[in-house]
Amino acid sequence: MSPFLPGSFCARGDEETFSVMIFAQSLGFMPAAQTFDVGPDWKEYSFAFEDFNVEGFDIMGIFIGASNPGSFTLQIDNVELGSDDLVNDGMIFA
Repeated sequence: MSPFLPGSFCARGDEETFSVMIFAQSLGFMPAAQTFDVGPDWKEYSFAFEDFNVEGFDIMGIFIGASNPGSFTLQIDNVELGSDDLVNDGMIFA
């Protein structure tokens, strides 16, 4: 997996902020994280591994969910990692 190819997913749920966290060997026990806002309608979100300062070969796990305690609803679908046909325009969650 190239460090520069983007990943994407679709999400909907409670109107709140959620996180994508990437766990990598080079980061030790602290993941790199980016946030995204979700609403009741399906929306596509994309990210590039370089925006997390990790390389594809170094990734041990990816978490998509709430970063705060409490109940929430989040549905994700169409998860893609490293697809050449996705366009990354420099905005992490466009």
